[in-house]
Amino acid sequence: MLTIYKKYKVNNYDDFDDLIKEKYKNIINFFNSINYNNLPNILIYGEEGSCKKTLIYIFFKNIKKNKLNLQYKINNKIVNYMIYYSKYYIEIDLSQLENYKKYILINFIKEINSTKKIDDNSNKIIIIHNIHLLNIDDQFILRKIIEKNIKICRFILISNTINNLIEPIKSRCFLIKTPGFTKIFIKKKINLIIKKEKIKIKKKNLNKILDISNKNLKKSFLELDFYLNLQKYNKEDEYCDIKNVNLEKNINELYLLIRKKNIDYEKVDNIIYKLLIDYNISYNKIIKVIFKILENKIEDDNIFYKVIDLNYEFNKKIINSTNKNKLIIYLQSYLYQLNDILTK
Repeated sequence: MLTIYKKYKVNNYDDFDDLIKEKYKNIINFFNSINYNNLPNILIYGEEGSCKKTLIYIFFKNIKKNKLNLQYKINNKIVNYMIYYSKYYIEIDLSQLENYKKYILINFIKEINSTKKIDDNSNKIIIIHNIHLLNIDDQFILRKIIEKNIKICRFILISNTINNLIEPIKSRCFLIKTPGFTKIFIKKKINLIIKKEKIKIKKKNLNKILDISNKNLKKSFLELDFYLNLQKYNKEDEYCDIKNVNLEKNINELYLLIRKKNIDYEKVDNIIYKLLIDYNISYNKIIKVIFKILENKIEDDNIFYKVIDLNYEFNKKIINSTNKNKLIIYLQSYLYQLNDILTK
């Protein structure tokens, strides 16, 4: 199924609006002026959804990358994490590492320095996503890693902000700030899509999409997709933002559970019953909030598309069902299949 997100996602420079091309012109010119061998350490930062990753992949010409599942053992605990690698770079996302970021970073760099997966004729390029999640101590570890490997590695660090980053990291990198998108631009883009796709939408629901997206282009596409899925079954009036503390707390617990290879089914079921019975949360809201978490965590587009398709499949089942017992089974099945997708 071709969703709004799949169809309109910004994959390359040509996907930018003309006004945005002008905004990003200096960044693109900079990347065009360098190559893999003379790349400096770079810290690219900006608001969530401001195309930081897209710009990096444009520089690498969207070359094919592979996924590798790794494990790290610490204090009798096994931590599973993923990296991606191509001919020219290896990348890791810190958001998947919970409280073990510094240990895995050190181990990760050791693995890289012993690998032959990257072209040996050039510096090894290491992309690290979400460094704003590092605490101060972990940032000093990252600083030491950069200094120690300066002769053989170049680092591309990606962050939502530099306000909480230590000066030694910032001073060792060429800083690039992404301009981001304005709410006016997001509204213009969504209105163009609505017109092109002949979508009927109430003004209040369009305003909700814009408010929830908060200048994040990716989120605006995903929110429009969610709205359209409800609209198919005449449920568009149920479209709303989620601001339930009990819901978000328990969904975060669910997310951590479904990311583990050996999923604890009993714990998952307990949270499901708590949400549905104790807090009287609707099935649609549960799936929506899970997806909101995943959209910021999943780096691999192929995995993300599988999650999108799974969401549509189960939203359809849930919307069309009135049997509460079946709904519980659907939600359990959704989470178990999500676990399969995320841990393969």
